[in-house]
Amino acid sequence: MMIDRRLLQEIDWVLIGLVLLQALIGVFFIYSSSHFLAGQYHVRQLVWIAVSLAALVFVLIVDYKFFVSLSVYFYGLIVAVLAATLVLAQRDERDRGGETGEPRGRRRFLSAHSLRSSGPRRSGWSSFPRGIRSGRWRRPG
Repeated sequence: MMIDRRLLQEIDWVLIGLVLLQALIGVFFIYSSSHFLAGQYHVRQLVWIAVSLAALVFVLIVDYKFFVSLSVYFYGLIVAVLAATLVLAQRDERDRGGETGEPRGRRRFLSAHSLRSSGPRRSGWSSFPRGIRSGRWRRPG
């Protein structure tokens, strides 16, 4: 399959370049915030950028009439995924305790543990930082 040169002239290369630049800046942010964690999230992001570029090339190469002929199937797939999401969300809500919000099983232990380990909650005047309580802080203006 040959790529038509007119197709290459119609592509907005500046837009694609800016999108890639923004994606790479995002990779730098991810690396700078998680380089000390196990998991190499920046590598995952780079892989997904490469996958999306491959999908872009595929969509550009294939004639749009092919996608139009499959549009009914795409629509059915999207509706099925949305219905499955609705069913799974209701099941997950039921596992969490439904209307009461009371978790069951392991989630109940984990949520109770996280509440207990968060420490006592301060309220009222004592929850303000020390500078505000002592009056050293003044409102500007």
